Amino acid sequence: MWPKGVSGNPKGRAKGQKTFKTLLNEMLDMKTQHEGESVTKKEKLTHVLISKGMEGNLQAITEIMDRLDGTPDSTGNNELIESLGAEGIGLIAELATRLAERKRQLEQAQQSGDSANETQELQALSETNTVPHSGE
Repeated sequence: MWPKGVSGNPKGRAKGQKTFKTLLNEMLDMKTQHEGESVTKKEKLTHVLISKGMEGNLQAITEIMDRLDGTPDSTGNNELIESLGAEGIGLIAELATRLAERKRQLEQAQQSGDSANETQELQALSETNTVPHSGE
């Protein structure tokens, strides 16, 4: 522990040395190829994130929504939740209930040794954050 009023790094960052944020932004502004087009790495990451979200990847969806609407506040007064309305929240709750029930069924099948397919489905369900979508 440093004595009160004494810096652990009295000289600070050397002049002219780039910050991590600056280096990261420079790298993300570099050009790369995506689907035959020259785009920045930042643009390519955006395309990939949106594609994963459209495939039903919950982590990607959460990241996109957090970037657009901000992360949910601790009081629960999130604009996204409010915009869903009672019907939307009910549908999400129903989906979560169905997924939990399917996971329970798969765990029971695995314990009783019913089928390798159930074991594989349970493993996939446990390892991913993907919700099946209707192909929209």
